[in-house]
Amino acid sequence: MNLINGYKAVFFDLFFTLANPVYSDDSIENEYNILTIEKRIWEEVSEKQYYERGIGQLKDPYIIVQNIAFEINSEISKDKLIQATKARINRFKKCLLEIDSDTINTISKIKGLQKKIGLISNADCIDKLGWMDSPLVNYFDTSIFSCDVGAMKPDKRIYEVALNSIKEHSSDCLYVGDGGNSELKTAKELGMTTVLTTNHIKSLWPEKISEIEKYADYKIDGLNELLEL
Repeated sequence: MNLINGYKAVFFDLFFTLANPVYSDDSIENEYNILTIEKRIWEEVSEKQYYERGIGQLKDPYIIVQNIAFEINSEISKDKLIQATKARINRFKKCLLEIDSDTINTISKIKGLQKKIGLISNADCIDKLGWMDSPLVNYFDTSIFSCDVGAMKPDKRIYEVALNSIKEHSSDCLYVGDGGNSELKTAKELGMTTVLTTNHIKSLWPEKISEIEKYADYKIDGLNELLEL
């Protein structure tokens, strides 16, 4: 017996749970390197501007990159912005295409148990571009992106859209994620059983884990542990 058997559906977060969109620090093709912007500043401004594009109010990849860049340096050339936009698109597509084998095997085994599988992801129009080509997509019964529904986690509306799409009660669902955007808190409040996975965040934000796990019914490192609990 494993934890999965007690539930009808499993919802997953996408980034830092199933896929890792981090920059390759040694690559000259990172957006911030192309634009000659310090990485820390680039990430801070990108995060500050995320809400507008995350709820789908901004759907032009070039404008997304331009808005981030121009808040830092309004004199960046159009050619550089086009190059950086292509780099950002390629980075997110790559992370959704290159899913590690352990993740794919775990999702496949969960599907083999006749469970419904859903995705609930904060994502803008660039973030989700590679999803339909991902090796994961065919395992999922529903894929809910914030930019499509106009609500971002931790807003309960995005969870409600997902639950309605698979027609299951929240108490019959697991929610698995890295805990960003207070996602586990809302999932728990709605009645889901929550699982924190630390596979990616243990090296990125280890200082955040103690606070996040307050809202986790279970904590795992790799997703394969879902089948061992």
